[in-house]
Amino acid sequence: VGETPSIYWIERQTRVVRRLTGDEGAASSPSWSADGEQIVFASDRAGTSDIYVLDVTSCQPPAEGSPENTPETCAITALVADGAQNTQPAWSPTRDTIAFVSNREGESAIYTVNSRGRRLNRLTDGAQNSEPAGSPEGGRVSFTTGLPSGETAVQVLDINRREIEAITTAG
Repeated sequence: VGETPSIYWIERQTRVVRRLTGDEGAASSPSWSADGEQIVFASDRAGTSDIYVLDVTSCQPPAEGSPENTPETCAITALVADGAQNTQPAWSPTRDTIAFVSNREGESAIYTVNSRGRRLNRLTDGAQNSEPAGSPEGGRVSFTTGLPSGETAVQVLDINRREIEAITTAG
């Protein structure tokens, strides 16, 4: 309601709504780590869209008497902050790896980075790649790609073999 897009957590049993990010910048595309202790997300809090990690175990509720919808205080670390547009992070279900979209080389491609922000790796060639998602066993990444016809296709990349399989095609 007129506030900066934030990350919220709703407690399943109590239905209590917790606001985890504040008005420092719009937050989007949250993805949980496999252990449930961290959330990776994109935010423009530094001027361009970058990738951040929020440590859920560090979150502290607002002080007594704080205005309604005051965010909790959580440890947030910049993971990929380099001036490129870095968006749509997705945590691998079984690995210490995060896939995301970046325009760092002039086109939207899928990249990975480890949870410490090291070992940046470009996975896809070509333009208009988006929406990465790791497979349950962690060895593949699915993503959408724009086709010359203007339509979108879903593809799966085997990370180890560097082979892409088209799951859907135009038409």
